[in-house]
Amino acid sequence: MFKHRVMLNNPPALLYGMSANQVAKKLSISKSAAQQSMNDFFRRFRRVKSWMEETKQMARRNGYVLTIAGRRRYLNDIRSEDNGKRSQAERQAINTVIQGSAADLMKTAMIQLSENLQSWHEGAAIGGQSAMSIRPQMVLQIHDEVLLELSFNEGDIKKLQAIAVKSCCRDCEELFNLKVPLHLKCSCGLSFGSMKEI
Repeated sequence: MFKHRVMLNNPPALLYGMSANQVAKKLSISKSAAQQSMNDFFRRFRRVKSWMEETKQMARRNGYVLTIAGRRRYLNDIRSEDNGKRSQAERQAINTVIQGSAADLMKTAMIQLSENLQSWHEGAAIGGQSAMSIRPQMVLQIHDEVLLELSFNEGDIKKLQAIAVKSCCRDCEELFNLKVPLHLKCSCGLSFGSMKEI
């Protein structure tokens, strides 16, 4: 039971190359329990391990890796004879593809959101929304979250939620030809600290 909770709560650490010693120390468990948990994770998610190896091989072959949007990161030490430098470059290769692609998705979602909000007033009288409703404004981006301000009424909140799901999920799935659906959690409140999921 414990080993599954450990692995499901922290798979990025494994993807970025955390060793059994590091996992054991972080979770205050024995090295053998940590290694068993790691083995269980990779046995359950077999494609993850092969993807990691493919990414390292591609980096060695090309000298760089690509994010989902095609941005390149060159890795000077990927072919190094120094094991430490090469291992660091391999971790950077995997990290770049994962976190760089997440950044690509976030930027694309924000662009789509901005474009889709331009048509906010079209059909304004539909669904109980006032024609005087003020178009929501993007205020802040924090990692994988976007904070928007809008009139605090149910019609505007529901409309913004629909636009956000389209922009951040459906549009990005289509633009990047994703096979796995994206999910979005929307929260709302009168202040950042008082937001509740809707």
